[in-house]
Amino acid sequence: MAFRHFLTRWGSISVWQHRPVRVCARHDPPSARRPASRGETFRQARCGKFRREFYCAFRKSFLPLHQGKTGIMRETPLFRTPVSAAPSARPIQPHEGCVALGSCFAQEMGTRMDEHGLRVLCNPLGTLYNPASIALLVHHAMEGGTGHLPLFETRGRWRCWLAGTQVEGESRADITAMVASRLEQLGQALRSAAHLIVTLGTSVCYRLRDSGEVVANCHKMPASLFQEDSLTTGQCADVLTGMVGELLRVNPHLNVTFTVSPYRYAKYGYHRSQLAKATLLLAVDEVCRRQEEASYFPAYELLLDELRDYRFYADDMLHPSPLAADYIWQRFCQSRLSARAKDYVREYEPIRKGLAHRPSDPGSAQYRAFRQALEARRGELRKKYGFPCAPEGDGTRTVCTQQNNPPTHYVHNI
Repeated sequence: MAFRHFLTRWGSISVWQHRPVRVCARHDPPSARRPASRGETFRQARCGKFRREFYCAFRKSFLPLHQGKTGIMRETPLFRTPVSAAPSARPIQPHEGCVALGSCFAQEMGTRMDEHGLRVLCNPLGTLYNPASIALLVHHAMEGGTGHLPLFETRGRWRCWLAGTQVEGESRADITAMVASRLEQLGQALRSAAHLIVTLGTSVCYRLRDSGEVVANCHKMPASLFQEDSLTTGQCADVLTGMVGELLRVNPHLNVTFTVSPYRYAKYGYHRSQLAKATLLLAVDEVCRRQEEASYFPAYELLLDELRDYRFYADDMLHPSPLAADYIWQRFCQSRLSARAKDYVREYEPIRKGLAHRPSDPGSAQYRAFRQALEARRGELRKKYGFPCAPEGDGTRTVCTQQNNPPTHYVHNI
């Protein structure tokens, strides 16, 4: 009835019967008004001016009658629930070094940071999932000793319980040298970095039955060797707080950003997976309360609460899709990069696209000249934004070494 009253009020009394109507707006001057021609209907009289004025009148007169009563009609409908990401108190500057540790989502973000020309070291010893494994690796890297590396041999390859499956060697000497080198690289990076990004995957960890030591990965070894353990909120908070405290004693200017991976661990069951995520969220919240230098970026909420659609998941329906990862990366840039860093990323974009180009003949003189020009542009851009003299990103970083750090043993108290 309200709609029919509205049409009557605006001179369209017989719309549904397709009778002649007066094609004009209410406030048109008399000279602009004209009666409908014989047989002309409402649909036939849809001139552009009338449609615009009719819609404006509809918004002013009809929508307010229903807004606030049924909640069905909205002037600006919402098709998603936005998740706010608070800007960092210490945003990333373009020349500052970063370290990314944790789950496969940390690898996603670290790869994007490297592709966009930022200085980042990402998971030098492979993917890590639980707080205890991350803290134990950081402890070994800061301690700098390699005398107690937990090494083992399986199927003709040597591995380390501290590292992921990507780290392996043909002999004990090879794996010892490899792990020692990467631990030294990580330790130096943590001492000089301005930002550490830690992505937590789950609160479930595995211990060796013989020693009780937490392992980073089971390396497809028999299940009888391990004991599954679910860390409590207090244990996660304590081990992460201890890790941040140890790092700040050596690098007081370090800023730590925690995230929780949106990947669902279906092998534990979805209910237990959600419990593990809740444990991590509560623990990170507690750490951020204890440490002023720690903050939280809502990657988990961005996927589950804002995107929350199957098209934002990969084929396994568990990992974020490349589209979702790109969106979370954009939100990360908005909240965690400084204005100067955003300008740098924007200027670096043509270089990134050029480096990603796949040539038909990589050995041609034209392509070599193209790459040389790209490297020259990249060098000029890095000089403009105050990067260190040493090449970064694809190579090494400029770091200062510091020896004789006081040992801490918080990782063994969980």
